[in-house]
Amino acid sequence: VATAGSTFAGWSGSGCDGTGTGTCTVSMTAARTVTATFTQNPPGNQPPVVNAGPSITIALPNTAALSGTVTDDGLPATPGTVTSTWSKVSGPGTVTFANASDLSTTASFSEAGTYVLRLTATDGEFGPSSDLTITANNAGARRLSNDLNADGTADLLWRNSLNGLVVGWLMKDAAVTTTGVLGGVPSNWQIMGTGDVNADGQADVIWRNTTTGVVAVWFMDGLTHTSTSFPGSASLNYVIKGIGDVDGNGTADLIWHNKVNGSLAIWLMNGATIARSGFPGSAPVQWEVVGVGDVDADEKDDVVWRNTTTGAVAVWFMDGLTHTSTGFPGGAPLNYVIKEIGDVDGNGTADIVWHHKLNGSVAIWIMNGPTVAFVGFPGGVPLNWQITGMGDVNADGQDDVIWQNRASGAVALWLMNGKDVMDTKFPRGTSTDWEIQ
Repeated sequence: VATAGSTFAGWSGSGCDGTGTGTCTVSMTAARTVTATFTQNPPGNQPPVVNAGPSITIALPNTAALSGTVTDDGLPATPGTVTSTWSKVSGPGTVTFANASDLSTTASFSEAGTYVLRLTATDGEFGPSSDLTITANNAGARRLSNDLNADGTADLLWRNSLNGLVVGWLMKDAAVTTTGVLGGVPSNWQIMGTGDVNADGQADVIWRNTTTGVVAVWFMDGLTHTSTSFPGSASLNYVIKGIGDVDGNGTADLIWHNKVNGSLAIWLMNGATIARSGFPGSAPVQWEVVGVGDVDADEKDDVVWRNTTTGAVAVWFMDGLTHTSTGFPGGAPLNYVIKEIGDVDGNGTADIVWHHKLNGSVAIWIMNGPTVAFVGFPGGVPLNWQITGMGDVNADGQDDVIWQNRASGAVALWLMNGKDVMDTKFPRGTSTDWEIQ
């Protein structure tokens, strides 16, 4: 089949009785073969192919990371190059681009709302464009699940595996400023995590009794354990898998997963009491809850799952006790384990930090709602170093990765700048019977 734009060159073969005026006349008295030959002319200039990228949701005052693509055929010969420009199509406020002519740039917004941005590319003859939508939400105060003294910096909580003693390290500028003993409890009580359940800006310590299923909360004021509450208990088939604010009211809630039937349960907390509880749904037992975080920047933490058979990842977007929708951002080989969920680029959306259990490499998914915006591989470390936590230890608005050396007890802090490690700090070490909680 001749392509569009080809020129007829002539007939060949013995099948034509006549070719007057370029027409092949065939008398079908016997089988005949006729070949028509065409000359393919060079294609003309085609418009550039432009893709502005997927829609993005951010929490102000963070910027949106734009990453458009443009492909072209190099025509016309003059100018022979393609130029691209970002512009605002609509939206309630002013949009400022770091560099409007760069395909990969950032955009800042003067006020909350829905914006449409356009990427236009021109080759001197054609100027096609592609649009994307930015949802800029007003952000509340940045929530740190492990800030014991409400100074905007993540702190480190330790427990001694031999005697049950609990110690806190108050951090500032990635260094330890103060340490203190919080107390100690019997070994059948295990720390499930930290979170601000009474909305005083200071992270509290969540415990569970592995024998009875009872939950306890240590209310904290810096390094002082001020009081204890016992909000309730649950069947031992239910395991606390995450502590986060799923209803956006500023208090941390408890997310439970039933390891037998796959059901999810949530306690919406109000200080020392359970305000409400519910069962948003269930998943097949090969799906496990691996953490919680605000993946779509709506100020409500979402539930992140992983399939232990296929390696697929799913996100349940939450509105309190309601599972509103599900996203499937992708998957990874099973040797990669999701270790932490936090905002490494400071744009208001939680990202996913992976650690390869065989070679020690780290991967980071920079999330944009239900999709992976970027993937980074910031490096790897020897296997005796394990990721034990995540939090903003230098108060720059970006969560950092906390490591502990299981052989020596040393602590390392990866200070993150998006998917890249900006610096590594070694605040101090301790004996190996102390474990970061």
